[in-house]
Amino acid sequence: ADEGHLLALARPAPRLLDGQPGLAGAGAADHLDPRDPPRHVEHVVLVVTSIVLAAAVAIPVAVLVRNHPVGRLLSTGSATALYTIPSIALFAILVALVGIGRLPAILGLAGYAVGVLLRNTLNGLAQVPAPALDAARGMGMSRRQILRRVQLPLAVPASLTGVRLATAETVAIATIAVFVADGGPATQIYTDGIT
Repeated sequence: ADEGHLLALARPAPRLLDGQPGLAGAGAADHLDPRDPPRHVEHVVLVVTSIVLAAAVAIPVAVLVRNHPVGRLLSTGSATALYTIPSIALFAILVALVGIGRLPAILGLAGYAVGVLLRNTLNGLAQVPAPALDAARGMGMSRRQILRRVQLPLAVPASLTGVRLATAETVAIATIAVFVADGGPATQIYTDGIT
């Protein structure tokens, strides 16, 4: 891979030729620094980073609360409450907390994706057939072994459904993230309009 291209991906936000980050009004897409990655690559990186972060939060939480009704209720309730906040308002709150750039966009997108991933992973863990669990106990497996060798593998289809749904919603919501993190195809839509 081209080292310059990889360095461009690591930069915090695309810069206009005058060095100023963010949207600069109509025609801004024509004046981007040529060292920056293409807009569609920025969009994909934003979505993938958000989904990975959401999975890193949601799957361990689901494993921790799977057998605790109160923990399950609190975690899914919190994730659902976060999902009810309009995306532009959530991004504004995050900008006030962490500043403008890609970080509030990634945190907001990941926050929305956590709810879908958490619910699907919990459903997958809850739908493991009782005979499979009984057979694992009969073989003398510990609770940790049952989780690792039986429950998690059987919950993978539901978890992957959550990843698919979370990715679809994140791709859509990421177009609004252009207001806090310049990047992606939405920048061109907001600056140049749809022609």
